Amino acid sequence: MTVKLRLIEDLKTELVALPTEATAEWEQGQLISLESGYAVKLDAATEDATFAGVSLDKRKLGDTYPDVVVATKGIFEATVQNDVYTVGDALAYNAGTDELEKSTANTIAWAHENKTGTTLKVLIDVKKLGKLFPVNA
Repeated sequence: MTVKLRLIEDLKTELVALPTEATAEWEQGQLISLESGYAVKLDAATEDATFAGVSLDKRKLGDTYPDVVVATKGIFEATVQNDVYTVGDALAYNAGTDELEKSTANTIAWAHENKTGTTLKVLIDVKKLGKLFPVNA
């Protein structure tokens, strides 16, 4: 199973087209990392520094188009570890459970609602993270 996020609010969603390799394959809503200049599926919490956003395209093996459209900012519905969430809680990707979870390290998103459960509105803002695209002070 692959964690997939669904864009639910167009909060001035910011998009970027990233190059992909011919062997790239993923579903719409996939968490994307930028590695060696190419978009790839995020597959480890420690890839937070290269986290690029959420794929808005589906990519199948053999597709000939070279780029994937990635949302670098938006509000999404995500699968999360069953827990109590408060607006602003930092969230990281857990490769073992393939979910987002509360964390004090490797942040890629923030809770956007107060809720207990396994689905949650989350805010993703790659620029605000200041990792892949550093923010000048």
